[in-house]
Amino acid sequence: MRRMAAWTALAATAALLAACGQEERTARQDYAAFCAGCHGADGSGTGPTARDWPRPVPDLRTLATRNGGPFPTAYVVSTLLGRDRPDAHGAMPRFWGDIGGDLTVLDTPEGGVRVPERALALARYVERLGEGG
Repeated sequence: MRRMAAWTALAATAALLAACGQEERTARQDYAAFCAGCHGADGSGTGPTARDWPRPVPDLRTLATRNGGPFPTAYVVSTLLGRDRPDAHGAMPRFWGDIGGDLTVLDTPEGGVRVPERALALARYVERLGEGG
């Protein structure tokens, strides 16, 4: 019986790790497809199309610093989904159709908000860019 429990735990752990790896790959691919053209592969705002915009493209690596502390995950998800479109972004495109899908809960100071898993994964990928990563 203990062996069965151990194998079950091992299988569950392997499945969880595989899912995390897939989420990371998808977020990396989404960033390359939707963000890197303007923000650059490293998030610095120097992508190949950045010079085509009327305003400087924001450096995503400094989002936490520019917002006075922790990374603004809810703001980034909202921007990706076209809900928060500040003038500083100019023509920041909406990605809802591309990064929609299954929903998850994002905890915010105002309470839990249901957001697409892919949008949240992409926001977390952007956060890691700011960590040198």
